[in-house]
Amino acid sequence: MLEEMKGIWDGDEVGPSAGAAPRLIVGGHVDAAFARMARFADGWISSGTGPDLAREGAEKARAAWSEAGREGEPHVMALAYFSLGERAEEVVRENLMDYYAWLGEEVAGMIAAAAAKDAASVAQYLSAYEDAGCDELVFCPSSADPRQVDLLADAAGI
Repeated sequence: MLEEMKGIWDGDEVGPSAGAAPRLIVGGHVDAAFARMARFADGWISSGTGPDLAREGAEKARAAWSEAGREGEPHVMALAYFSLGERAEEVVRENLMDYYAWLGEEVAGMIAAAAAKDAASVAQYLSAYEDAGCDELVFCPSSADPRQVDLLADAAGI
């Protein structure tokens, strides 16, 4: 499917033109994911498991990119969950732990533990992910409460 998508975006005609191709980002932390990214994509994204795994993944993504003979470097992204405010811990337990329960308690717990739960954690993550080699960090709220966006902006100083 990735090969077909790239072909269409490179000019194969299938329906009306949509203009320039979107950036294709592939995620995953296994060797096959890095090889797939290097073959088909414009970059790689780390899961919401913290900056240390993002650093490892960024290194593997760049190595796979180089081994595939690609010019330049992949666009490296990461996902970071957050839950801010008075109920931050509770919201993470209710939402992230439940959402990732299918992965088992250990993995769900690792993801939940990695969520930024205060302004200091948000600031630390901004720095740590940049140091890990991420070009772009996507903060994903652990709650449907729209006030989380304002709390994140305040925590990030924007």
